[in-house]
Amino acid sequence: MCVDDGISRDEKCMDETSVGGDEDEIPGINNVPNIDDAFFEKDIPGVEQHLKSPVYRLLINPRTVTQKKLVTPKTVIRFCLERGIFTSSIIEFKLSRRPLEKFAGWARHMLGFPHVRTMLDQAQVTRAIQASGELFIYHDASGIVALFARWCIPTHTFICRWGEFTITLEDVAALMHLPITGNLPGDLSDEETAVSHVLTAAMEKANKAGSKGCYASWLTHWWPKDEVYDKPIDGMLPIAAFLCLWLSRDVFEDSGNLLKPFVIPFAIKMAQGEQLPIGTLFLGSLYYNLDSLIIDSSVSNGSMKIECYANTMFLQALMWENFKNYAPTPRNVLQGPNTDARHTFPEKDNARIMRWSTKQPRSKIRFIDVLDEESEFNFRP
Repeated sequence: MCVDDGISRDEKCMDETSVGGDEDEIPGINNVPNIDDAFFEKDIPGVEQHLKSPVYRLLINPRTVTQKKLVTPKTVIRFCLERGIFTSSIIEFKLSRRPLEKFAGWARHMLGFPHVRTMLDQAQVTRAIQASGELFIYHDASGIVALFARWCIPTHTFICRWGEFTITLEDVAALMHLPITGNLPGDLSDEETAVSHVLTAAMEKANKAGSKGCYASWLTHWWPKDEVYDKPIDGMLPIAAFLCLWLSRDVFEDSGNLLKPFVIPFAIKMAQGEQLPIGTLFLGSLYYNLDSLIIDSSVSNGSMKIECYANTMFLQALMWENFKNYAPTPRNVLQGPNTDARHTFPEKDNARIMRWSTKQPRSKIRFIDVLDEESEFNFRP
């Protein structure tokens, strides 16, 4: 989404220092498209055919052109950016990067009931839910922006010098442990319809709190502090309410940052153990958000900020999985110093993406330095 905030382009380029969210370690300058990307450098065939170019007339001495000492395309791009001939837009990451407060406790509470865990195991979402309560991934903002620059809308692939690669259903299933097979929700029974009406009314009320408060409002409504935590779960309603929050925030979060009524049929069916293609829909929404980012960047032409709603935590983990020399050392999902037993799950119950949780990007390795090296790419992470 393009946002015109009334600030001039020059002021944005000079003064922008934040990228949104709550991570202080990412300077805003890293969110400008990288003009040092070697992918855009090409050998210049036939010096003579470029002599009439106004840019080359400015940057070279025609008397020495036979020596082929031309300025590199990278330098030309930098020159044009500084003169304002070409423009670049600040990219602001908008999705949440930290777990929702108290969601991990609600997840442990729900999974502590055998019949609830059985239903979620059958729906194949237990690992993904547990990861959502704990996952936090630091971002290499300049690396993510370099990846964005390679996205091709017609093919839905990232273009490199050695070829192309993309995000696959296998990536989603392996990292997020989201199910990728199954049917979309069918017609609701009378009982399910009644549950749907209750959830819809509750969503409308919670969403009135706005994007900053609706998730917390929903959590406290369905899991209040003053109730006994071992109170038995009766029927599908509390399970569906729990899944509505998880689906709205951690799977299908978008520009609205609100609870989403369209997830209610999914939540109701999953609360009864039905497997649905959540991972497939997650991948489709990721493709859509990457397409929108590229389109918005083209439309803005440097005059507006670009809001990014792609799931950057998943993309960062995918980059680390595919480029091992760029990645930090992954952690054991369960063990670590001062581990709180209340906040850990057996390793077999964790999504693979958790191995990158709390890991810092390597400071001396730039993503653009490995992106175009075929030997660096792990085809089977």
